[in-house]
Amino acid sequence: MSNNKSAALILISLRDFDRINDIYGFNVGDQILRNAAETLRDHARSDDFLARFSGAKFALIVRDCEAEHAEIAAKRLLHALNNLIIKSKAGPASLKVAVG
Repeated sequence: MSNNKSAALILISLRDFDRINDIYGFNVGDQILRNAAETLRDHARSDDFLARFSGAKFALIVRDCEAEHAEIAAKRLLHALNNLIIKSKAGPASLKVAVG
């Protein structure tokens, strides 16, 4: 009997985030990061592990997941973030996102 389980690491990068900080300021940038993290949590499974990886990057560990299902999950996250309009103190903002 084998206990081998598959997992995937999905990296999510908020592209050109320096531009957001330059245009809106760091307080709004932080608000946008929090909203992006909440959206990622909402679209991840409850047993997946989400962490801020660095700057404007997040890492999601998807447990018990074969490669084709990880690809589907990555596309779902990409779609959710690319279609997210964040209502910030400085007005609406959208994200450019890369997932790998």
